[in-house]
Amino acid sequence: MADCKLSERSVVISTYALFGFANFGSMGIQLGGLTPLAPHRKQEFATLVFSAMIAGTVACFMTACIAGVLYESDGALLHCDIPDPISNSTDIFTTSLAE
Repeated sequence: MADCKLSERSVVISTYALFGFANFGSMGIQLGGLTPLAPHRKQEFATLVFSAMIAGTVACFMTACIAGVLYESDGALLHCDIPDPISNSTDIFTTSLAE
């Protein structure tokens, strides 16, 4: 695979954008917690939880935008060597253990 070059600012922005609670697992947790409290409102909760996930995604993206505006970097690029999953090579681990 090709090397990827990301700036520190890109890493910070993507971290804030991707690591929030707006995901399908959180939807299941919310439905699992709310439905036993009022089983007759199950359909309403399903609609509300999906809307909450959309709002949470927008909130995560807005947080990432603010982090991008406030972040001061020195312009360095981070090099990430992505190992090839098909080769099943353990060279990464053997070289780091040998050092």
